[in-house]
Amino acid sequence: MFNFNYCAQIVCDIEGGLTLDPDDNGNWTGGEKGKGVLKGTKHGISAATYPNEDIPNMTRERAEFLLHRDYWIMYSCDEIPEPIRLHYFDVAVNSGGIRAIYLLQKACGFKGVDVDGLIGNKTRAAMKKLGDKKLGAIKIYARMRTDWYRDIVKSKPAQVKYLGGWLGRVLDITFESLYLYIK
Repeated sequence: MFNFNYCAQIVCDIEGGLTLDPDDNGNWTGGEKGKGVLKGTKHGISAATYPNEDIPNMTRERAEFLLHRDYWIMYSCDEIPEPIRLHYFDVAVNSGGIRAIYLLQKACGFKGVDVDGLIGNKTRAAMKKLGDKKLGAIKIYARMRTDWYRDIVKSKPAQVKYLGGWLGRVLDITFESLYLYIK
């Protein structure tokens, strides 16, 4: 159910077409406003992460190829429990794979030094132990995402213009995950 094709469709739809907002650091090849070239973001592929890609002319097929290779496979999405997988993949694309792993580990109950940003044996074992707690883990994951976006705005108040979109994204992904998992 939560395979790559399904998750990529949801994430690409949320990300949408070309955006060239000069205030969005991800739209710049240098990863920061005014640094490099303003190439934009399209289908989840950002100029900051892919400075050598032709973002304005990128096809959805090319974007999905990159998302599969550089996110789905790189961050072991097939190993993530199904109800959390869509959130996890979306965070990897929107905020980075290491952030996705940190949130996953915290949702599994890790604390302190155990939160290492790696999908290793401890993380795999913790995911297996979730069992019936997977629905609770979705809520924890969503709450941590929401808190993280709010923290961004606290440290960079100019980012407040993105907060509604970020929070809407978390809600959309959460509802989709819960609906499909319960169904």
